[in-house]
Amino acid sequence: MKSFEARREIKKMDKEAEIELNKAKQESELKAYDARQIVELEIDQRRWNAEIDTIIAQQMDERRDKLVESLKQYQLELATASKNIVEEIGKMSLDLREKANNMMLEKIKEYKKIQDEAKQQSISEIKEAKELFFDDDPETYKTLVSKIMDERSSMVDLAKQFIQELSEDFKRLNQNTDMLMKESMKNVDKYLSPMAKALQLEESVNLQKKIEDKS
Repeated sequence: MKSFEARREIKKMDKEAEIELNKAKQESELKAYDARQIVELEIDQRRWNAEIDTIIAQQMDERRDKLVESLKQYQLELATASKNIVEEIGKMSLDLREKANNMMLEKIKEYKKIQDEAKQQSISEIKEAKELFFDDDPETYKTLVSKIMDERSSMVDLAKQFIQELSEDFKRLNQNTDMLMKESMKNVDKYLSPMAKALQLEESVNLQKKIEDKS
């Protein structure tokens, strides 16, 4: 009996060690993956900011300062929200973490597409306004450019809202996951405990029968 239990315990320890090793390996890979995604997102943001700076360099100081300030605030909130997202992903189970990463990438991919299309539209509109009105009607040109720059400011605000909501999504996901895990543990105790007791009883009966047979 003791030898049997010892073998079971050794197998259990070996299995747990293997699980921990695989878990550590996957966590390391996911952390590196998360870090790469955040870096790529920040690189794209800097590139976008540089393009915006080029567009607005010749525009009115007041509107330019307002937009630049919005971009600075957005970058700060982006850094904070990105950090929160990585932390929330780190709290998740490995399987859920992989799904969360995929969801984040899909959302960013969709948003970047919309963002790039809007950016290209703004560039085209400024170029068109310059060609049509810059020389003959400078007042109309300034009015059109002001309108375009206001739209760009609104887009920056939407970008802030997007990354904040993405961060909140992960928080809510983790909260729901914690609730599900607690409920699952209750179900495990509810259904497996009687089974474990029954198995222990059956093992004891079989062992007693073997002893009696040998006698």
